[in-house]
Amino acid sequence: MKKQAHVWYQVEKGENPRFSQMHIPIQINSLEDIILLDDQPGFMLLKAIINHPESSEAACAIANKYIPSILNKIAYFYDLRIGKSQLCSVDIVSVRSDGQEKILNTRNPTVEDHESIRIVNVLTVSPDKLTALLKMPFHRLGDTYYKQYRIAIQSKDVIAEYMFLYSILLQIFGDKQKKVDKFIQSAQPDVKTFKKLIRIREEIETIYTKLRNEIAHVRRGKTFEQTIEEVNQHLLSLRELTKKAIEGKIGKCLKNQG
Repeated sequence: MKKQAHVWYQVEKGENPRFSQMHIPIQINSLEDIILLDDQPGFMLLKAIINHPESSEAACAIANKYIPSILNKIAYFYDLRIGKSQLCSVDIVSVRSDGQEKILNTRNPTVEDHESIRIVNVLTVSPDKLTALLKMPFHRLGDTYYKQYRIAIQSKDVIAEYMFLYSILLQIFGDKQKKVDKFIQSAQPDVKTFKKLIRIREEIETIYTKLRNEIAHVRRGKTFEQTIEEVNQHLLSLRELTKKAIEGKIGKCLKNQG
């Protein structure tokens, strides 16, 4: 018989496709599993399973150490709008060899009957690639960019999300729009481009940079409504470009470390 702590969180989420359950075998130190349950519109439950906890407090400390980073990566990988997480309760559980569990004690039981939640079985998410992602070598830039991406896609305003995503690209490419456009053209060779006159020289900008500048600066012959419509058309592809840039940056840093 072994002892576990089941640490429960309630996590805000946006309007995403619902799933029944996501099981992620982590095995980082004493953190064994993460289980996400799609509870109700606007929220989901997360259960972190800690092996051989010294106490409820110790289990919470372990879970709190890893959960923010894990949620950042889940949001990043699945494009889930994941908001704040709140610790709800901690169950100290004994687990028999046949898998039967018995709750020994519960701390702060603010989630009622969480074992009997009725879940709408709409989408089952495979965790295989996410598990591999979570086991990637840690790099501080990775966690920073995953967090920024998570914050960006939380926005319900397409303009805010677009500008946040583009700002991540600017961070990666040294605050230079020319470098951002060079990356975009290499990643998306058929991207639409435009000529613009800067002082006495002509430069090329991609549709993504053009839209970013139309939001930030007034341009003749274009209404804000037209810009919003085009932003909507290019938002998902900007997400993919941002992810590609993040992965390239992290990969380069890890290579330099090696």
